[in-house]
Amino acid sequence: MLLSIIIVHFNQTKFLVSCLKSIKKAGLNFCFEVIVVDNHSKTSPFPEIKNIRFSHFKLIQNKKNLGLSKAVNQGIRISQGKYILILNPDILVHPNSIETLISFLEKNLRAGLVGPRLVYANGKLQYSARRYPSPLTLVLNRIFLGKTRWGKKKLDYYFLKDKDLTKPLPVHWVLGAALMVRRAAIEDVGPMNEKFFLYFEDVDWAYRFWQKGWEVWYLPQSKMTHFYQRLSARRPFFLNLFSRIFWIHLSSAFKFFLAGDSPLKEGAENPHK
Repeated sequence: MLLSIIIVHFNQTKFLVSCLKSIKKAGLNFCFEVIVVDNHSKTSPFPEIKNIRFSHFKLIQNKKNLGLSKAVNQGIRISQGKYILILNPDILVHPNSIETLISFLEKNLRAGLVGPRLVYANGKLQYSARRYPSPLTLVLNRIFLGKTRWGKKKLDYYFLKDKDLTKPLPVHWVLGAALMVRRAAIEDVGPMNEKFFLYFEDVDWAYRFWQKGWEVWYLPQSKMTHFYQRLSARRPFFLNLFSRIFWIHLSSAFKFFLAGDSPLKEGAENPHK
C-alpha cells in the first residue's frame, strides 16, 4: 500500500466530514487507507461519516482522550502505507496536493518529513514552516509586544518571512496540522513523543528527524486549507490564564525546552538556516 492517511478527531465532526469528503473528491488513483482515531468525543463521529466510503477504512474509538501524540501513534501502528499523511480534521485537501507530496518524497530520498503550504479559509497564507521556537517567540506571539517593531522582527524571523516561501525549502519544522512522513524514517527516528499531550509533538519530531540525518521540508507546490482559529489571539492575554488549553501548551513548552537534547540545550540553530 502506498499511503496511509491518519486523522485524529476530537469533537470536530463537522470538519472531519469535510476533510474526508475532500480526500474522496481528490480522486486518488493508487491504493491508500484512511484511519480515523477518535479521542473520546462527546458523540461518536461514526453516524456522520459512515456513508463516506473508502476501500480501506478503519475507525479507532478511544475510551478516553489520550492526547494527540498517542492517538497518532495508534494510527501509525496499524497503518500499512509506505508514506503516512497525518491530518487535522480541520484540513481541506486540494486536488493533486497529496500526489505532489508523494512525488517529492519519491525523488528526495533523504527527506523524511514534508509539509504542504497551508492557507486559511480566506486564502491567506498560514506560516506553517518555522524555525525552532524559543520561549521569547512564544511569548511575543501572544502579547502586545509582538506587534511592536522589535517584536515583529523577532516573529518574522521565527516564521521564516526572510525566506522565499514559494519554493521548496528545508526547514526546522512544519506545523503538524498536515504533514507526510516516510515510514522508513519513522522506523529509524521513532514515532511521536508521547510525553506531549498536545502541542510541540511536531517540533520535537522534526528535531529528532534532523538529528538522525533525515531532512524536513516545506513544499508550497502542495496546497491545503486549514480552518484554524487561535482563540487566544482574540482575547486579552490574562484571560488565557484560565484556559486549560493554555496550560497544556505551557506544559508542552516546558517539556520541550527542558529536554536534554533540545535545540536550546545544544545552542545550535540547525545547519539549514
